[in-house]
Amino acid sequence: MILLPRSVRVYMATEPVNLRKSFEGLSNEVRTVLAADPICGHVFLFLNRRRTQVKLLLWTRGGFTIVHKRLERGRFTFPTRVAAEATHVELDA
Repeated sequence: MILLPRSVRVYMATEPVNLRKSFEGLSNEVRTVLAADPICGHVFLFLNRRRTQVKLLLWTRGGFTIVHKRLERGRFTFPTRVAAEATHVELDA
């Protein structure tokens, strides 16, 4: 479990991302696709195409942290009410 202050927001990309990307690749996704600053202290969440893996990118004191989770069974769910043109969804921590 990751404990987050109330001021930290969680942004989830609506389009799947190639999860072979690491720090630089994911931070570029945050800048270009989500139009956000990756070192702002918020959490950015990315799913793969099959929704069996998730990567979280967050900035901590000294640099980026990536949390990677792979499901053995099932899939991660996606918020149901998402506008077609939305690039990201803000989730409640």
